[in-house]
Amino acid sequence: MMNTFKNRVQSGILLLCMMCILCACGEQYVEEIDSLEEIDRPSTAENQEEFSDLDSFYRNPVTQPYEDIRTLGENYNKEQAQMDGCFVIGAMVHNDYLYSEFMEQHQNKEDAFIRVVQGTDGIMIDDILYDSSADKIYLVHDSTRDNSAAETDKSITLYEFEDIAEYYNDNGNGRLYWIAFNGKISDIDFDSDEIFIITLIN
Repeated sequence: MMNTFKNRVQSGILLLCMMCILCACGEQYVEEIDSLEEIDRPSTAENQEEFSDLDSFYRNPVTQPYEDIRTLGENYNKEQAQMDGCFVIGAMVHNDYLYSEFMEQHQNKEDAFIRVVQGTDGIMIDDILYDSSADKIYLVHDSTRDNSAAETDKSITLYEFEDIAEYYNDNGNGRLYWIAFNGKISDIDFDSDEIFIITLIN
């Protein structure tokens, strides 16, 4: 009888020790998983800083197939742009499938990039990147080859916007535009700094 009681006590102690060990290991395992998640998934703020300047914009893998806008020749034109696989808008439109692809990728929350080249007297170039991790539009506007612009207005500028869409301007001339913008599309003001008109669609 005494031996049976002693055996039960020993079994209980052994079971208690095993439970303590399992609990300690479980906590350690959870801590390890948490720390791995912190390493593998950088914060959104870090992702947004990635495109804080032109250098980081053109280091992005999505923009890599295209030459950095700053190193394009000063005589770069629509014919060259067409051969380089740009969406070219002029008397004729070339490579318009790129526009459809970009907008589809944006809608599906996939990284996307497009180079838009347009103008009548010289050209303007817009490099548009959709970064899915930040859910932002980054747009580089180059007016250095726009002959109709004043010298003081010729520049290469990086913008950040919350969204991109087609917009029918029924308050103005009743035409359809492709725009990048901040805020709600229902509150669009064409005179605001919160909107960038990329091009007139029709």
